[in-house]
Amino acid sequence: MTLSGLDWTLVHPAILTDGEPEAEYRAGESLRFSLVPTVARADVARFILDELEHARFVRKRVEIARRGSVRGNPATPSGLLT
Repeated sequence: MTLSGLDWTLVHPAILTDGEPEAEYRAGESLRFSLVPTVARADVARFILDELEHARFVRKRVEIARRGSVRGNPATPSGLLT
């Protein structure tokens, strides 16, 4: 994929849940988890739509998890709190 010349983003969600969206989640290239990480499917969908619009993680692998399951700040400067 990296040699394709295409723009891509690999989204690696934590354990997916069917729960209500959290309204806040962490996304970044290298998150530090403190608990068993989870994320609502609706939050992942919202992140993907936001990424399509803003292209913050082009040609990168991104982890996404519920805010409460991530320790401190994301380990990379490109992490964001939504």
